[in-house]
Amino acid sequence: MKIGFFYRTYSKMSSRSRKARLSITPLGYFTLAVCLISGLAGLNIFSAELYKLFSLSFSLLLVSYFTRDKTGTSLKDISVSVFLGGRYNAGSTYKYSVRLQNSGGIDISGIEIIPVSGKNIPSFEEFETEHEPDEQKRNVWDRNIYYFRWIWHLFRLHRAEFTPVMTGSIGRDSGARYEGEFRAVKRGMAELEGLYLLKKHLLGLFSSFRFIELHERFYIYPAPAPIDSVLADRIRLDIERRSSARSNILNKFKSGDFVGIRDYVPGDPVKNIHWKTWAKRDRPAVIEKAVETVREISFLLLNLDSVHTNNTSFEDCVSYLYSMIRKFEADDYEVSLYFFDSEGSVKFVHADNETGNFDLIYKSLSQIETFVMDKEKSFSKVKNHINASNTLVFSHEADEITDNFCRTNNLRLFSRNDIPNVNTENYQIDIP
Repeated sequence: MKIGFFYRTYSKMSSRSRKARLSITPLGYFTLAVCLISGLAGLNIFSAELYKLFSLSFSLLLVSYFTRDKTGTSLKDISVSVFLGGRYNAGSTYKYSVRLQNSGGIDISGIEIIPVSGKNIPSFEEFETEHEPDEQKRNVWDRNIYYFRWIWHLFRLHRAEFTPVMTGSIGRDSGARYEGEFRAVKRGMAELEGLYLLKKHLLGLFSSFRFIELHERFYIYPAPAPIDSVLADRIRLDIERRSSARSNILNKFKSGDFVGIRDYVPGDPVKNIHWKTWAKRDRPAVIEKAVETVREISFLLLNLDSVHTNNTSFEDCVSYLYSMIRKFEADDYEVSLYFFDSEGSVKFVHADNETGNFDLIYKSLSQIETFVMDKEKSFSKVKNHINASNTLVFSHEADEITDNFCRTNNLRLFSRNDIPNVNTENYQIDIP
């Protein structure tokens, strides 16, 4: 079977299946099934009771079908605003709110709000080129039909799960606000593509719906991992000790920051005398200057694979690094993050509390991926960027190349044995 034919067929069927589920309610499907089964059985065995059941179910379907709001007229005057905000960590549940405004001339009630998140179907290029890890181990049927590749793609693209919200009565020319929940499933950039407004018709067998596009994007940060406070204190002391021993420029002295003016004291530099103040007060005065100590720490994430694997070890590594950075952010450290891009080049992000740009680091961590490439060549590119006295290395793979790199450069390494498992549920998929 050609992969293009299968992709187009699956895409069309998925779109039509969603519209069918929105148009006919579960009760409608049940009534339709009863109508078909009782009708066929009643005609075959001439059972009066089954024929009555067929007549009743067929009548319900007929009345409901011809009284339905086919064009969704009752929903055309509804406008929607969605409110998302805050920091979202993978594996946690959060609130979202929706405000509906009824600009029509009649009251409306019983609307179900169904959020649509993420891209549910991969692009054809992704589907064709990105295979499920170890797909070659599948049997001939699975490989040719590509069924399991679909499951893997849908799981890979899944980011957030939104729960539907049922509204109450909304008066004419008025609005109402409702709250729902969503679960941030996996780290990455998620998108709320839009909302379906769904309203059941008479007898509740059919529904009309309207889709409102939103394209509301938000970031899901890695799942938090526990950080031992004793370990964090040990890292701080080790950085201070190693910096002092190597005479490393870790503490930046920002001279010239103006604090105030005070009376002259013998021994003060003449260049600090403030002559205008001396002339006004008729006694010498000097400028008080501040000396500010800035603490720095750097993190190097080795987002490199020797062989591409589909496991949670890298996710746990990113989660542990994310929590470690947040720990040092709270202690007013300037933080630098180094990692690799798809070309093997070194990428760099710097953040400090003064500029409030730690989200740059967290957004980078939420989208970072692993790449299969030569580790020794890649490590040679990062040597000029690291400072041995204040750099911590994180790697999801424990191998000899990484160990030798850290040992040679006197870097502290956090590898698989040091990192807790926190993403097992978020990134686990059971495929038979």
